[in-house]
Amino acid sequence: LVSKGVRCLFFFILALVFDIGGLVIFLLGIFASFTFWEFFVLTGPIIIFLSLIFWIFWYLGNITACLLPKNRQSRLNHVNLGHQLCYSKPLS
Repeated sequence: LVSKGVRCLFFFILALVFDIGGLVIFLLGIFASFTFWEFFVLTGPIIIFLSLIFWIFWYLGNITACLLPKNRQSRLNHVNLGHQLCYSKPLS
């Protein structure tokens, strides 16, 4: 999947699940006749907002950085950390 351009599939799927789940909960609060509909109407958008975290992780995981020479590897630590979230081995 990585060779076809799909990286950080875990964060992508998690973001979609949060978006769809939040939308379903929100619409359930609007159209279902519950006595506690406010909970659903307020919780749905909060879940959708929290999905933004996973969209940011997915976006940051798809950024490719140019590799630096070996003597400048200490500045690449933050890129290594982001790369490890999506892949099993760090950049080297």
